[in-house]
Amino acid sequence: MRDCAEKRVDCRDIFPRYTIEKIEDRLSLMRTAIERVQCVENFLLAELNRHNEDLLIQKAYRDLSASNGNYPIWMLARNLGLTERTLERRFLAHVGATPKKYARVIRLRNAIFQREKLSTWADVAYAVGYYDQSHMIRDFQELYGISPESLYPQIQVSQTIQFSGLLNLYHTV
Repeated sequence: MRDCAEKRVDCRDIFPRYTIEKIEDRLSLMRTAIERVQCVENFLLAELNRHNEDLLIQKAYRDLSASNGNYPIWMLARNLGLTERTLERRFLAHVGATPKKYARVIRLRNAIFQREKLSTWADVAYAVGYYDQSHMIRDFQELYGISPESLYPQIQVSQTIQFSGLLNLYHTV
């Protein structure tokens, strides 16, 4: 909401296309301006409800996790009926990171899991979808500040680890 304060913002940049179309359909059936204002207010209040889970973002989260971080963000946004920017904003609000960062973290987590099965980091990089080992190493260094070889022996990896713990893999034994 801070990003929208005192600015003209198209509602299609904030909310999914299908949601706006549904509201437009409802508004077209209403006879008075008061009914229309009430309809829009009810919608906005429901969106501001902190207990209102964002089902689209939950699906995005599940899809990124299921793909081990190898789902192009532009395609994910399109499949959800959102712009990339809207997906990014809503994902950030719901998860606490952008979808791209979340995908990188999931991919790196998968690399750690794969390292237990594969003999070299080059094999791991290829298995988890990196073009080459140097790209994977760069992601490890950007996100965690150390190489995968330095990180790997320091952590105990859990298949049930949640995102909130993934950004900080410095919890060592």
